[in-house]
Parts: sequence; structure tokens; C-alpha cells
Amino acid sequence: MGVARGAEDYNADVPPVVARGMTLTQDEVDTARAVRLPGILADAPGGELLEEFFSSLELTDFGRANVAEALRPISEEEHSRGWREGEALAEAWLTDHKDCDFPWPLNRDLRHHRASLPGTELVGFTGTDGEPRFAFGQVKTSKEAKHPPQVVNQGDKSLINQALQLRDDINIKKTLVKYLLLRVVLDNGFCGPCMQSGN
Repeated sequence: MGVARGAEDYNADVPPVVARGMTLTQDEVDTARAVRLPGILADAPGGELLEEFFSSLELTDFGRANVAEALRPISEEEHSRGWREGEALAEAWLTDHKDCDFPWPLNRDLRHHRASLPGTELVGFTGTDGEPRFAFGQVKTSKEAKHPPQVVNQGDKSLINQALQLRDDINIKKTLVKYLLLRVVLDNGFCGPCMQSGN
């Protein structure tokens, strides 16, 4: 079951960047929290890959216990509700309604479970059913009961300022393309240095 489409609440586009505020009812948000977001927040496929890898290793009982603890999914209480949940909701909405695919879950890059990664939150592709294009997205989460909230248009780190940087700064785009392509290459088993060394 996908995330509800909701209703458009405000438009903060900075052409060619699209920036829209969507409103979901509380029931729609609760359903997304129960059904759609847990898989994104927990990165179930990543956990399965790690379990498969570690099950093939010969470990002591001490090692097995530590690996099992490391692979334990992060509980809802341990997740930083708010920013991380907002990013997961944005990812799910774009995947369900805008033909986007974000193949490298951001929590695979976390160094701390409550850390907020710098830079662009969503890095992936769109137009996957036709001619693919890069999809880069900034996400702002706010509890402010104002539409749009201040995080959209006030301050250096506002959504609009970050969208303008993403639109205008070629170095940001180069970094994002490199980030994504390296992960696509490595996830598909291509490793230039390994192949060159004969390993």
C-alpha cells in the first residue's frame, strides 16, 4: 500500500526545480507510519544482505552475539522521529506518485543512528518507466502550524535557498552524480581496483 497522494498546500517552485507542500490527513500519516515507512527507516533489504554475509563467516560465540546485536533493527524509539521520518515520507511519496527510485538508502551512510547527514537528502532517478533522469531532493520537516512553514523560505538553510544551490551549483550536482554512480557500480559487483589486481 502506497502513501496517500494528499492535497497540494503550497507551491515554492524555483524553475526548473519543483518544490511543493503536500498535506496529508492524520489518518493518512498514521497509515504511512504503520505500513510504508518502517521498511524505509529500517532498510530491510540491507539488513538481509548483512545477515546473509555474516551467516557465512566462522565466528566465535562472542562474535556471533556481537554481530546479532549489530544487526538488530533500530527501534522506533531509537529513530529520530521528525527529520528522518520526514525524509522517509518524502521518499515514499515520490516513489509512489512521481516515478522515482532511490536505490541507495541514506541510512546506509549514517555514522550515528541519530545523525543528520549533510547535503541533499534524496538522491536517485526519475522517469524510470521511460527515459531516466537524475532525481535530487531536499527535504525540510517542521512542526510549525503555518503553511508554508518558515523552513521553506527563511534563513540560509531554507528549502528555497537549498533548491537554488542545487539548481545553480554545478559542483553539488557533480558530487551527487559521483555519489550515486559509485554506489550503482559497487552494488552491481563492479570494482575497478579489484579487477585490475586480479582479485
